[in-house]
Amino acid sequence: MKTTGVSVLHQILPDVVAYLTSKGKKIRDLSAQDFIDVLQEVPEMTDGFWSSANEDGAKRYLGELGARGLAKQLRKSLPRPED
Repeated sequence: MKTTGVSVLHQILPDVVAYLTSKGKKIRDLSAQDFIDVLQEVPEMTDGFWSSANEDGAKRYLGELGARGLAKQLRKSLPRPED
């Protein structure tokens, strides 16, 4: 599910960055590990979910409309920015 995955991750990137900057991180200092740490909190971020063999995973969210729906679902699991 490469195309869907890329689209979805691009859509949720601003949410992840907002959370990290709310924790005091500067955008220029963000590392791959920062993103990994946040995304590991999302239950769907597993190889199994993204496998094209998984009929109940990301495969259900084909096309742009599906990608938007999946991004909306993933946002619910992301940590919220702190005030």
